[in-house]
Amino acid sequence: MIQVHFNLHPEVGAPKDESRRCEHVPRVGELITFDSNCSYQVVDVLWNMQPPNPANQYVTVTAFELQWHSHMARIDAEWKDRES
Repeated sequence: MIQVHFNLHPEVGAPKDESRRCEHVPRVGELITFDSNCSYQVVDVLWNMQPPNPANQYVTVTAFELQWHSHMARIDAEWKDRES
């Protein structure tokens, strides 16, 4: 497990910071979700590995909100329009 600091940038409002211990560190381009209504796309991953103290080892992930649900609804509507 590694400490991951998330720097989340919503479409509206100030950036949010959240820290979690994770087994998986997201990669650039991946989508991450913190609640069922909001997804963020990872744009940067910074590994901070300062030996010899493991307490100083963490990852900073920067991500921007992606209106994934509305995006999928728009694609679905466009697909249905093409079929008719």
